[in-house]
Amino acid sequence: MASILSVPKVTFILQVKVFIDPKDHDTFLKPFKTAYNIMIEEPGCAYFLVGENVQVSGAFHWTEGWTNNIQWFITMRSSMAT
Repeated sequence: MASILSVPKVTFILQVKVFIDPKDHDTFLKPFKTAYNIMIEEPGCAYFLVGENVQVSGAFHWTEGWTNNIQWFITMRSSMAT
């Protein structure tokens, strides 16, 4: 029998696609993993999905789902940049 899971209500979704020079693959991934680990611990982060397109060298994409609104997200990201 299937179980019913409680899922947070997502109010904002961010989708990103970046292209990295293939020679910088590992250089990109190390700090990205650190940032990923920080973001998934943020209050309001419902999910953070990351993928690499193996058919297009250096193409990465990710999708973040947030329970907070976009204004909160912009404010939070702005404070992280300073």
